[in-house]
Amino acid sequence: MYSTAVFLFIQRNIVITLQGLSTRRFMPVYSKPLTLAKGVDNQLQFQFLNQDQKPVDVTNLEITFRAIDQTGSTILFQQSLDPVFPANGIMQLNLAASTLVPVNAQACFYTLSIPSPDGSNNYPVYVNQDAASRGDLNIVNSTLPSVVPSLSVSIPTAQGFPNIRNYTTDIYTDLNNITTFYSSVITNDNNPIITLQTQYYEFTGNVTIEGSCSGNGEWAPITNYAYSNITDTIGYVLEGFFPYVRMGFTCNAANVANGTNIVSNIYAR
Repeated sequence: MYSTAVFLFIQRNIVITLQGLSTRRFMPVYSKPLTLAKGVDNQLQFQFLNQDQKPVDVTNLEITFRAIDQTGSTILFQQSLDPVFPANGIMQLNLAASTLVPVNAQACFYTLSIPSPDGSNNYPVYVNQDAASRGDLNIVNSTLPSVVPSLSVSIPTAQGFPNIRNYTTDIYTDLNNITTFYSSVITNDNNPIITLQTQYYEFTGNVTIEGSCSGNGEWAPITNYAYSNITDTIGYVLEGFFPYVRMGFTCNAANVANGTNIVSNIYAR
């Protein structure tokens, strides 16, 4: 018989304001990424220090926490911090589970802004040793995962490749053409894992799964598979942050015209 130790703690991060008389920049060494779990309430604490490594009195100051997507173009949510020990610079984000319901699990950023004591200005708060005002934030499904519906992926019909088509009536004139046809682009929302499922009918050829940072070009192969006359539904699991993914299918068009090499029912999750 064995036991497992579990720990109840509140994540606390040191952040730096512009205040202080020191001519040297205070550089916090351990600026860790913060994590928010979907499906439950979350708490994050922040201790505000100045350049002299002294606590900043944040009594009666409204400090705003913002979660920003990885592109830096969208605020996922924002909320004011609650005081814990404001005279010692300790404030807390009390986040209800409902706040994260419309937000997808993803790797993103957070920022903090603090008003001046007289309220006339609003300043950024620095969160790491490089004097950056954005910190790393992970929104995860690990505590209470939800069912994510599968996305139906198509192969653009302009390519002439069969995707959920009647292979007995499709006619191909270029029977000797061997080329690669690509699926539509799958947006991954920066999830660390993506699964794909594809149905094959008497398929002979190569299947390449590619990734891209922009989705418009510069595709790089992630993994490659070779099949010989396979009729099956096959699943694929990709681990890693790939913002955009697509599938490439290479086969002989003559076999397609003869009613083989059919790819259909592509799903992504």
